[in-house]
Amino acid sequence: MKYKLFSSLVILIGALVFLSFSTNPFAYTLRAIDPATGKVRSTLEKSTAVLQKGKGKNTTASVYNISGSKSSTRLKISEAVFESSSDKTTLTMNPADYIILYKLTIDKNNRSFSGNESLIATSFTSLEPGMHRVGPSSGLVPGEYAFIDKSTTTADGNFTVWAFGVDQ
Repeated sequence: MKYKLFSSLVILIGALVFLSFSTNPFAYTLRAIDPATGKVRSTLEKSTAVLQKGKGKNTTASVYNISGSKSSTRLKISEAVFESSSDKTTLTMNPADYIILYKLTIDKNNRSFSGNESLIATSFTSLEPGMHRVGPSSGLVPGEYAFIDKSTTTADGNFTVWAFGVDQ
């Protein structure tokens, strides 16, 4: 009995150590591409969306904050075409199941989003294994946006985002 308990404990500790040093198994990179040529224009701003749980009567309302009031990656409305690429472990995964585009609300210090009201419909077109063209289903208006990568969700509810701003 002691041997089984000890073995289980060793396996658990080993798994925790392995997970603490490994990266998330589903990882996507998003880049802005030139709509005419398909060449990469720029990599989007990689950041973390931090979960802020609601307080008081709004305990079910959750807001995700991204530091900074403006993205360093700026695009014109006509340039809002993107490409996702996955790492080797996600070549067979469908990025449409993990990547979601949100319009962000901005204040002096942060960008944020919550719920489905700021969700933007997107389409994914396969270019080759692990690469997809990603575009909003309708035109974007000037403002701040972020693709969230649900595959990178942490235990505390935070996840990786790829942010950008759209200007006239």
